[in-house]
Amino acid sequence: MNPSKEQIAAYADGELDGDALREVEAAVAADPDLQVQVDAHRALRARLSAHFASVAEAPVPERLVRAIRGGAEVVDFAEAARERARPPAPRFTWFGPALAASLVVALIGYGISQSGVREYAEGDIATALDSQLVATQQAKAPVRILLSFRDEKGRFCRGFSSEAQSGVACRDGRGWQLGKVFGGKKAQAREYRQAGSAEAEVLTAIQDLARGPALDAEGERKAQRQGWRE
Repeated sequence: MNPSKEQIAAYADGELDGDALREVEAAVAADPDLQVQVDAHRALRARLSAHFASVAEAPVPERLVRAIRGGAEVVDFAEAARERARPPAPRFTWFGPALAASLVVALIGYGISQSGVREYAEGDIATALDSQLVATQQAKAPVRILLSFRDEKGRFCRGFSSEAQSGVACRDGRGWQLGKVFGGKKAQAREYRQAGSAEAEVLTAIQDLARGPALDAEGERKAQRQGWRE
């Protein structure tokens, strides 16, 4: 049996049973490359889950609780954040180099031609993408870098979050090309949504783009020294 990428993802997430489980399990046991893909899938999922755990468990700000009292339905924002932070299983489609070309969705470049949307990061966001490292960035930095990784083209990409805008950008010869872009924390607050929900959307987008695990601290430092280029 030659399992599809969807079957590998479902197996890694523990969502197969019966004959399907036995067939994929046997294929993985017989093929070291498939085991590498399963391990990479599980490692990145664990990293993303750990990264977002603090946001999912954060208490609802008292000012928001007061704003919706007085007869209105009380929304459990923490539970809503947990739901948003829990990506649907079929979308966990990052694999090792052997299946890099067959990722389900390549979001870089998608939607950036719409009127009013910049194609490349500018200002504080571009500066942070160039110089800021996850391990050493300030807790209250205007732009927060969430994760760094490589996409299916081998480019260095970074997830970011700021007051004005959140999203994913990948480095090319011109600069940091914006891919999937979401509203920033200010927009989230106006909609009475927990501030971390934009970050959850960014992390979900990264799942579709990433080739292999996220860069660790040393990997980020090396990539920065190279100007985020191979």
